Amino acid sequence: MATTRHKVYGFGLGDCEDPELYAAQPLWEWQQTEHGAWCVANLDDPTFHIGPDYQGFGYRVTVDAGFTEDQWTEYMFRFSDKFDNIVKRS
Repeated sequence: MATTRHKVYGFGLGDCEDPELYAAQPLWEWQQTEHGAWCVANLDDPTFHIGPDYQGFGYRVTVDAGFTEDQWTEYMFRFSDKFDNIVKRS
């Protein structure tokens, strides 16, 4: 079944020497929320990415995952408020 990838979470990090180390705690805390637990349990291959934050100094961390059409529909019904924050820059 075909999947599409969408961002499910994102946050900024300040300038630091080891961004993977500093990203670990916020990612773990997100996984403990209802939103994060659902994403980890139901979606295909949630992956985090760290890149430069072009609107300030530091890094931008995003999590994306593969969705089937049915999963995307369920996600939007359950967590549409989270989707708005990610698109606007959480």
